[in-house]
Order: sequence, then structure tokens, then C-alpha cells
Amino acid sequence: MFKKHNKVSWKYKLLYGVVSISLTVGIGYLIIRAGTIDSPGAPDSAGRMYTLENIYDYVTEVDSAVPSKPTGAFADPSVGPGSTMHTTDQIFDNLARIPATGQTTSYGTKLRDDGYYESGATLRYSTTDVGGEIIVNDLNTGLMWEQKTVANKATTYTWENAQIYCEDQIGTTGTYAGYSDWRLPNIKELVSIVKYDANISAPYIDQTYFPNTQSNNYWSSTTNPDNTGSALSVYFHNGNVYYNYKSNTYCVRCVRGQ
Repeated sequence: MFKKHNKVSWKYKLLYGVVSISLTVGIGYLIIRAGTIDSPGAPDSAGRMYTLENIYDYVTEVDSAVPSKPTGAFADPSVGPGSTMHTTDQIFDNLARIPATGQTTSYGTKLRDDGYYESGATLRYSTTDVGGEIIVNDLNTGLMWEQKTVANKATTYTWENAQIYCEDQIGTTGTYAGYSDWRLPNIKELVSIVKYDANISAPYIDQTYFPNTQSNNYWSSTTNPDNTGSALSVYFHNGNVYYNYKSNTYCVRCVRGQ
């Protein structure tokens, strides 16, 4: 009985060893395969598709790794996604990054300031011209902004009339550059286009993409929580946020998007 027990034990140990080696090799293979984010294939020759590595670089703020979205839609597989999946266009349209302030000079001494860290994604824009009506595309937030013209750059509105302008009167009978869903931006959206760069002069905004901006208050849609008879605005003369009575008249820049 003692010898028989040894024989069974020897066979069990041999089987255990074979299984252990197989599992180790298999796990090692999976670790190697999982080391790099990869897509089923490379982007097409027209550059209209991104790999998962590109998307990862984009959301982790590696600006140089990913170009701006090309005109038109991305090239997706011929067979559409299932009910729980999304297209590349849907994924890209929901990628948003917190923009940097635009301040690149450091004014700190022992403490590190914004100009030292330059945290956030670099301010990046493009424009779309639709029959002379120009949209400024924020490539970080995905928002679309009205580009003011010489004719309407200094027009001012009360807070309620500012909302009416963006929703019903912008462009041609409420349609601007082919879109009819414009609105007054909330305060966080409006602050996102301020450029806090002391090396430029007021108005503190990217004046290449936002020409005709006034060094004045621009209404946001956000009511002052401490006094609901007033609303918040951004004063582009210095980039500060103020609250003002809703009956006051200030400039307006409409926005569309999430």
C-alpha cells in the first residue's frame, strides 16, 4: 500500500507540473499581448481613422500625437456596432479636455505657479466658414462658438434678450452657419476661452480666432446663486468673472454643443 501510494503521488506531481508550466506560458503570452493598446488595423491612407493609442494620447494631453479631427466622418468598419457599442465619431465627439489658461510665463518664486506648470491642454482652435458665417471650433472642449463680425461686435443686450438673441435671432432668423441650436454659454464655458496671458493686451482671448472681441463684459447664462436678480459675466478686459444686474446691457457670444 505504501508503494502504491508513492506511484500515484508521483503521477499527480508530474501532471501538476505540466499544467503549471502551461499556465505560466499562457499568462506570460497574455501579458506580452496586453502590453500595448492596439487597434485591429492601421488608419487608412486618408488619415480619417485613429488607433486606440492615438485616442489614449489625446485624452492624456499629448497634443503632438493626435492631429485635429479631419473634415467629415471617421472611417468605421463596414458592419456597424451593436446596440451597446459606439462609432469612432461618437467616441471622438465626446472627448473633451480641460484647457490651459494660456499663461506661459512664471511669476512665482519659491512656489510654482500656473506659468510654471502650464497645466491643462494647450488652447487650440479651428474655423469653419459656412457662407460667410464663421464658427470657431474649440478642439479641446468640442464647443462651437460664434465669431463676431465688425457689424455686430459691439451690440449689447440685457440678460434675457441675450438668450433670445442666441436662440432665436442669431444669423438668419435664428440659424447661424447652418445650425439653429445656439445658446448663451454658461459661465464655465465662457471662462474656457479666456487667455490669461500677460504677454498680450486686452481683450484677453485668442484674437486670431476671436477677432472683434470687445474689452467688455459678456453675458453667461448662469444666474448668480447669491442674488438671483443678477447673472455672471466675463470681463474680457482682465478675464475676471463678475455678477451684474440682469437689466444691464452687455456683449454676447453664442455657443453650441454639450
